[in-house]
Amino acid sequence: TKQLTAAGLLAALRERRLDPDITAGEIDPRLNPAIGKLTVRELLSQTSGLRDEPGVAGSADPTALERLALPLDADDLVAP
Repeated sequence: TKQLTAAGLLAALRERRLDPDITAGEIDPRLNPAIGKLTVRELLSQTSGLRDEPGVAGSADPTALERLALPLDADDLVAP
């Protein structure tokens, strides 16, 4: 699903419907400020500094991303 998500985001970028430098916090202001400052560019290029969570397979549930993303905070960043 990462590849499909990235492909969808790249299509939106190509059509100029999405700014690659928009922050996650601009997309969802409920995110922790440490996570909210990350840009779409950093998330897509895997340069955001977010810790990898081995074994997290994800879910097809529409609220799964919300349940995983909202609890993230500065402790989930391994690099600035």
